[in-house]
Amino acid sequence: MTITTTGIAFLISSAGLAFCSIRFFEAFKNVGAVRPSRKMGILLSSFFAILSLQHGVIFLGSLFLGNSSGGLLLVNVVDVLVLAVASSLGVYAMFYIVFPKVSPWPSVISTFLFGLFVAMLIYFSGSEPYINLAGNIDWDFSRESAYGFLYLLWVSMLAPVVIFGKNYLISASRKAKLVSFILVLVHFIGMINVFLLMSKYIFSSKTTEIFLFDRLLLLIGVIFVLTFFGAPSIHKLKERHTGGQI
Repeated sequence: MTITTTGIAFLISSAGLAFCSIRFFEAFKNVGAVRPSRKMGILLSSFFAILSLQHGVIFLGSLFLGNSSGGLLLVNVVDVLVLAVASSLGVYAMFYIVFPKVSPWPSVISTFLFGLFVAMLIYFSGSEPYINLAGNIDWDFSRESAYGFLYLLWVSMLAPVVIFGKNYLISASRKAKLVSFILVLVHFIGMINVFLLMSKYIFSSKTTEIFLFDRLLLLIGVIFVLTFFGAPSIHKLKERHTGGQI
């Protein structure tokens, strides 16, 4: 087994997202909003659960396959496939909650197909991921696969920014506003973080980029854990689909 700073960061973020998923499911279940006729609770809890799985793939993959470049490449491909599912679900949830009169399917299908394309691009790009001397995983992205991966990550983070940004504006509850603000903030930080990771024009050292990414991801994970582990504040969230309020 191989312990890396990248794996630790993804472990913490995976745990935080899992707590987030559980809390949302409990909150919507308490108000009867996880029925098939009311999708909001199922969509949000499933979305965060799949994101938790996506982060968990990196942790477990790096733990057991970290010493193999081919193994890390496989981990990267599987991670992108899970991310494609999460991004597609996030797009669907965004349309369902914020733009209910607009069909989500063109955007959902194109996002998923693009994710499949990025996974194949990474697999056939000849990249050789490795663990650098600082204990970070360098995924050795090609420029094309890096931008494709960046787009998928941004889509997966834009959805909660839009959903909870609107909820922050229309919610009358201070607790709901606080949770919405935290979710918007951490996902916005995440969008900046992945841009810094993928950008080869900001830092001359790839190690510096990865170092910053791992530390910021760890911080985001800690915020998620502190916010949702044992947090009763979102148990009073209610679904009002006609107004888009959570």
